[in-house]
Amino acid sequence: MVVKTVFPYKGTDLVVSLGSYESGRKAIMLYDAFSGEAYSCPTADVNGLDTKFYNEVLVKDYSENEGMFKFLIENNIVTWSGRTVVSGFVELYICFLNPEELWNQPDNFITF
Repeated sequence: MVVKTVFPYKGTDLVVSLGSYESGRKAIMLYDAFSGEAYSCPTADVNGLDTKFYNEVLVKDYSENEGMFKFLIENNIVTWSGRTVVSGFVELYICFLNPEELWNQPDNFITF
């Protein structure tokens, strides 16, 4: 049995899944807690960008991901490094992925 923390966001209960890009940089994926459908991938990868720390993620906060930076910060999933990087026409927030045990633990859990 796996217990996942459920994070409410804009009327949808989300669960967080971690992965990585081909470069090795960490990726965050959000899924609907009940249907299992992909909701958002609020991180990006930038080719050639050196990662200073193993737990750095690049957070998108534009277009369909608008509001994700605030959501990830408020739930202590990431901590902003104070740095950004420009990718094309947008700015990405360079954040540190916090250990899962530090993520806010709401009172509602779901068991799979």
